[in-house]
Amino acid sequence: MLLRWLSLPFSAAAMSCFSEIKFGWCEYSSLEPSQPPSCPDYVFSIAGFQRKLDSHYHAGARPPLLEAFFLVRLHDDYKQSLVDADCPNPLIFALLLASEVSLLAPPWKDLDRAFGLASSAMQLKSTEMGELLQDFAMAASTEGRQLYEWGLRLAKEASPFQQHLMASRPAAWPLQAAIKRVQDAQDALGDAVPLALMPRDGAVPCETTIRALAASFRTACVESAKAPFRVDFVVAHCRETLDWLVLKLQRVPPHSRSHA
Repeated sequence: MLLRWLSLPFSAAAMSCFSEIKFGWCEYSSLEPSQPPSCPDYVFSIAGFQRKLDSHYHAGARPPLLEAFFLVRLHDDYKQSLVDADCPNPLIFALLLASEVSLLAPPWKDLDRAFGLASSAMQLKSTEMGELLQDFAMAASTEGRQLYEWGLRLAKEASPFQQHLMASRPAAWPLQAAIKRVQDAQDALGDAVPLALMPRDGAVPCETTIRALAASFRTACVESAKAPFRVDFVVAHCRETLDWLVLKLQRVPPHSRSHA
């Protein structure tokens, strides 16, 4: 699928943000490339995102993950337009929230790197356990740390007025609360690393491998562990065949189950 990005129909007042932003892009069909592209417009509510963030950090409401990842995954031109229009706050908080999630649930590529590093170190027996734990944590937290550093950089480069909105009491954008949540997530990941590397019969308990070309993932886990773990796969579908599961889940931990 080919994407052609349109100019950003974005409106922002000087030193502030409008409550909504409007943008769009064109999608060309990979099956029928000669057909005219579909060019929908999208409206994102900055005010709604701000209210959800405030409820999340101060009242324990669910995090607005859909909105956060939507902003993080926008085309770079759109994200830069937010910064240029003196409205970086939505992007800053989207990055911090995405960072927290990435630290609590590291992406496959970071886990692959971490477990691969651990396997090599244990085979060579050339790394002290303290260094191995540190290296593993750094590898597993790669994406989370990058998102966090990106968000902090944008916050530091924001205009004085936008920084005031994040630092005032009460803050219009709860920056300190967001930073603390990311730091707590980093600590939680660090606490989980020793358990992840706990030797079982002389081997690392689980190593993941993603086969990007096959669009599938495989897991090679130690089956001789005294306390094997199980993974339950939940698949939501509606009148659709599930034959593709055979290809997607070729090797899984023992005793795993699927629910559809």
